[in-house]
Amino acid sequence: MIIDNNREYLNFYDDVLGFRRTRDEITCTSTFDKPSNRMIFNLQEHESYATTDFDDPRSSTDDPQQMHSGQLKIIRFSDKTQLDNNISYANPGSLGYSLYTLRVNSIQMSHEKFETAM
Repeated sequence: MIIDNNREYLNFYDDVLGFRRTRDEITCTSTFDKPSNRMIFNLQEHESYATTDFDDPRSSTDDPQQMHSGQLKIIRFSDKTQLDNNISYANPGSLGYSLYTLRVNSIQMSHEKFETAM
């Protein structure tokens, strides 16, 4: 979860990590008006969030047999939104906040790529 209005942060997942966007916030913005949003995220009136999903670029977009599990979901809130810090609940295999593992061929090349992007 990201609390910031800057969409540029999402480019890291496309451009640096090489993920493919499968759903972008342009088509998936939710507001306080939906009761489930208020309940799940404790949204206050006039608050909203946007969802962007990323997937492994090798995963199929139309063949369920060739789709990979484990999409990365980024939920962005306005910088004025107050959320509890629940990062301590992030454990391998947990629902909700969780860790994401990326397999790379060369850790050194990946490290250099990440450093260059920063």
